[in-house]
Amino acid sequence: MTLNMKKYIFASFAALLGLSLVACEEEAGKAPGSDSNPVVTVYKYEAEQPYNSDNDARIRFVANNKVSEAYYVVEKTADVKDKIANNDEAFISHVISD
Repeated sequence: MTLNMKKYIFASFAALLGLSLVACEEEAGKAPGSDSNPVVTVYKYEAEQPYNSDNDARIRFVANNKVSEAYYVVEKTADVKDKIANNDEAFISHVISD
């Protein structure tokens, strides 16, 4: 092998190594604490014994570090859709005040 060929091979390996390190970087928002928008995720689980699965629910709310306040209300879906359709702002006020 000539000296120029060794330099070419070494430069190629260095370039591939550099590209592989850049490709391993995590996407924005995947690392804890790096989200830019507030998000609350709702998890619903099956009710386990000794609870009655027809009457009981197990709900978990998970918020990221940008959420300062979160409100929830339990109402029938049809009622909520009607209230939102009639007046969106009034429904938000109803949830926050109760």
